[in-house]
Amino acid sequence: MPSADCLINLKKKGQGNYTRARAYCGHTYIGIYYFEGSKPVWVANRHDALIHSSEGLVIDSYDGNLKILQDWGNPIAVISVQGAKNTVATPLDSGNFVLREINSNGTKGRVLWQSFDYPTDTLLPGMKLRFNLKTGHTWFLQSWITNDSPEPGSYTLGMNPNVTNQLIVSWLEEREFYWTIGL
Repeated sequence: MPSADCLINLKKKGQGNYTRARAYCGHTYIGIYYFEGSKPVWVANRHDALIHSSEGLVIDSYDGNLKILQDWGNPIAVISVQGAKNTVATPLDSGNFVLREINSNGTKGRVLWQSFDYPTDTLLPGMKLRFNLKTGHTWFLQSWITNDSPEPGSYTLGMNPNVTNQLIVSWLEEREFYWTIGL
């Protein structure tokens, strides 16, 4: 892997977001925490638990994408955006974690990726649950597999793509609606 320009260390005092690696059930996950001592509101490697420890999140200087740098082994791509070169990752006070381009004059450019578009199990102020009919992207919450493991669980909360303004809780194992409410 080309050298990493930026090791993201987002520890703040008091309220605000920060990243840290935390072991759950012998595996390591890297997450964004809204409050110190809380569960993470977004997990970078929810589908790819690390067996060994990690150095943290880095921006790859070659392609501008966000990756997890491991103590050994290849880095794990967290965000892969085509054509990204000069980028910066920033935690916002809202709890949103944003990867954006930096323009040639040093000003902030367009947002390439944001954690609010890929929530885990926590709905924060400013997040939206929705779906995009053109792209097929859906914004939904998904439970943890257990209280100790942030891997995707069996329940989701999101908008029903077949009914306007209806929230649904789905049980994925049975592929059925567990609960619905109209808005």
